[in-house]
Amino acid sequence: MQIAEKREPDTWTLYLSGELDLTGGPELAAYTEGKLSDVETLILDMTDVRYMSSAGIRSVLNVKRALGRNTLRITGCNAMVYEVFELTGLDSVFEVEKAE
Repeated sequence: MQIAEKREPDTWTLYLSGELDLTGGPELAAYTEGKLSDVETLILDMTDVRYMSSAGIRSVLNVKRALGRNTLRITGCNAMVYEVFELTGLDSVFEVEKAE
């Protein structure tokens, strides 16, 4: 998994690419560890994520837990990734947007 970022005053956007799975999930966790306390909105741009497993879901949930009451938005999901959020009901827990 590769991660690029863009920081704005209250928003942090992470551009993820590759696979959010058993390998990529821990990479996301390590990348965000200790960096979410001053973030009001975290955007995970998944435009270039090809695959997401249950380990990826767990990573996203852990990120949301670390954010607390702050906002998590997931954008750019391809049909397969969006379906994972939909089938697990997580599309009702945080904002999940399909790729255009």
